[in-house]
Amino acid sequence: MGENFFKPSDWVRLIGKGSSSKRTYGLWINTSGKLLWQMWDGNGQQQVYSNTTLSTGAWYHLVATRSGDSQTIYVNGVEVWGKKIFWNTA
Repeated sequence: MGENFFKPSDWVRLIGKGSSSKRTYGLWINTSGKLLWQMWDGNGQQQVYSNTTLSTGAWYHLVATRSGDSQTIYVNGVEVWGKKIFWNTA
């Protein structure tokens, strides 16, 4: 993954909550309404969950960032969680 910087950003209106068995790459809302920002490096995954519960039917502006070794997620412009990540570079 290197030192690349990228950040997906979306306006969303939650109409339901998914299951953990049907994931791909990116941003999800788990069954309890927490936002999940997840990435794979080929050897495993790195994930960050929000500490904010999103409500069905409401609009949210969601942003997830990765810069160097940090992942952060924002809901409506407010940082709701972040962490330092460690990628397997072997």
